[in-house]
Amino acid sequence: MRATVATASAVLFMAGTPQDPRSPASYRAVAALRLAEIDFLAIDVDADLATQRALVAVSGSSTTTQFFAAGEFIGGCEVLIEMYRTGELQRLRDASAGRHATPALSG
Repeated sequence: MRATVATASAVLFMAGTPQDPRSPASYRAVAALRLAEIDFLAIDVDADLATQRALVAVSGSSTTTQFFAAGEFIGGCEVLIEMYRTGELQRLRDASAGRHATPALSG
């Protein structure tokens, strides 16, 4: 999990997949990232207790839906929605585009 966060430009740990989110928080997080046009790697943590525990250890947050960008914990669903509303998520996308020459996996 740590290696994925460190190497991918944007990672969303979520319940389900972007095409089939299994929680309201995951659905809303995917929607915010798509609206901001952020490419992200999505990881379904529903059935993976080890990844869930590692997420808590890395982020300090016990929620399933967690977003990391450039190796740093950004927040969960509510943080992403607020960042989208204020334009901060779009600025994060623009800053990330300048740092990464290789395309990210799309969620």
